[in-house]
Amino acid sequence: MTTQLEIVQQTYGAFGRGDLPGILAAMASDIVWENPGPNSPAYFGTNVGHTAVAKNVFGFLAENFDFEVFQPRELLTGADKVVALLHVELRVKRTGERLVQDMVHVFSFQGGKIVRFQDFQNSYALAKALGA
Repeated sequence: MTTQLEIVQQTYGAFGRGDLPGILAAMASDIVWENPGPNSPAYFGTNVGHTAVAKNVFGFLAENFDFEVFQPRELLTGADKVVALLHVELRVKRTGERLVQDMVHVFSFQGGKIVRFQDFQNSYALAKALGA
């Protein structure tokens, strides 16, 4: 059986390959995806389900950013959670502005699937880089 840690590692691998079906396969169909931040764009806030996450999160990321570095530096495991400490460097496609930040991702599991994802990052800097 695949461990929660392996699922997170595989999900990050899928992200690096641009494999959206591979990412969504790790998630429950009613995944709750939380990105605290301003009211707009729809990337911020709470998205529920594969369709919303695919469009508002991964579609948004692909449309707006080129990732130069996406590096999970440490993965911590608990009973039903995996916490990832990451370093990210990206460039805004529209402006060329570069953003460098450290982030925290919290994955919550139930029945071998990711049921909740929480993204902790400098949402102010991200929104500012987008001109939001």
